[in-house]
Amino acid sequence: MSAEIIPKQLIGQTARAYIGIEEYQGRKRNVIRYYLDPVPDLLAKLLLASWGSWLIENPCPPNERGAPTINLWIPKAVSACLFRKLPPTRAADLIRRAMTRREKGPREVERTVERIYGGSLTGSPKPRVELSSYDPERLAARAAVVPFEVTTDWLAEQSPECVLDVSPAQFLDSLFRPEERVAVKRHESDIGFIYHPGDVDLAKELNAYVKQSKVGAWYYANPVDGERRESGACYGDDRTSDYRHLMIESDDARRDLWLAMLVQMRAPILSMYESGGRSIHAIVRVNATSKAELDAISAGYKRVLIPLGMCAGSGKATQATRLPGVYRADRGRWQRLLYLEPNATVEPIYKRSAADPVTSRIGRENNVK
Repeated sequence: MSAEIIPKQLIGQTARAYIGIEEYQGRKRNVIRYYLDPVPDLLAKLLLASWGSWLIENPCPPNERGAPTINLWIPKAVSACLFRKLPPTRAADLIRRAMTRREKGPREVERTVERIYGGSLTGSPKPRVELSSYDPERLAARAAVVPFEVTTDWLAEQSPECVLDVSPAQFLDSLFRPEERVAVKRHESDIGFIYHPGDVDLAKELNAYVKQSKVGAWYYANPVDGERRESGACYGDDRTSDYRHLMIESDDARRDLWLAMLVQMRAPILSMYESGGRSIHAIVRVNATSKAELDAISAGYKRVLIPLGMCAGSGKATQATRLPGVYRADRGRWQRLLYLEPNATVEPIYKRSAADPVTSRIGRENNVK
């Protein structure tokens, strides 16, 4: 094959690119990743030959006890495909064919490809969000739409499910399905506890596990695959198995104003609870089908809610959030459950109360749904 033929085949081709900033060895650096889609036939042959050579030297480990873990081989294989500028969809297909076992779920390979390529399998980059700063006056004006004071007691009275004496395990049972797995941790470096919703014995173990902590406990807002990383941790981007929930919180907004804003949202809010500190967390059902889709949904929420007090660091696909029903000895306070509605609808919470309803503008003006 002549080297002069290949450049001619590339003339006029469209290159997809991901441009961003990543951390490498403790320092941030600019990153540009690009690839061609579709790949010209002649170039495709070279790239596939290069992939084939890499695969001969780095085959997928056998699916047997004592062999190197396949979970660690998958990201290496994705990186090899990215280095050869293979389109993400082709990379996923090649890796599935080379694997010595079935995927541990329908999106095991896809999730890893999306994480390493920096976008969805169509190659679209992560959404860029122009973030406005928190505006207390804007939040106060929004909160004033509700014609009565929104207190934690009022919220508990409106909750379709009782929020008194709900154990950590009972709370997780209400948000997650029996076939799913939930990661819980007691501190930042904790490898975590893998909870199976509905398992009575594990529920007792979990409740005892979180009681041992003096700083409270966290759970990951989205389910995990139940596997542990090489470090032993059961959570991380490569462990997240579904993208159904979005967590939003505020550390800066006044509690009463933040609550008054939350109850106006035209969004299915499944739960609200105190962190044991100054913030209140809320879980919203978004039913995203991929990390890329959840990132896009989160970007829409942030455009609307950050000026109203939402923390820019919330709204992630892999997000640790405080676990209700756990006592924080360091603060002398409970991570208290305030509201629970597993089958929530988009109807604003404050409109369900006995108070005279006032038309909410947050969904119409800002398109948060």
